[in-house]
Amino acid sequence: ANYNFDKSKQCIGAMTIEIDFLQKKSTDSSPYDSDKMAAEFIQHFNNQGFTVGQQLVFSFCDKLFGLVIKDIEAMDPSILKGEPASGKKQK
Repeated sequence: ANYNFDKSKQCIGAMTIEIDFLQKKSTDSSPYDSDKMAAEFIQHFNNQGFTVGQQLVFSFCDKLFGLVIKDIEAMDPSILKGEPASGKKQK
């Protein structure tokens, strides 16, 4: 069964992701703009649920990258509406 998360209560505030080239033979030393990479990641995976240890493939600048979710910090979305936070530290 699919888990339907409640976007009004369950949001990611910060996430640590390990990234590497999917195919080691296609590595290069070109610099990548991490801000653009993050923006594109958010655009592609905006409605995705994540879990620590999850692996996924991400395409950026015609290269495939392997990603591993290392840490997730939850955010209380009520603060975006000007409401007081729940006070619970979520992780």
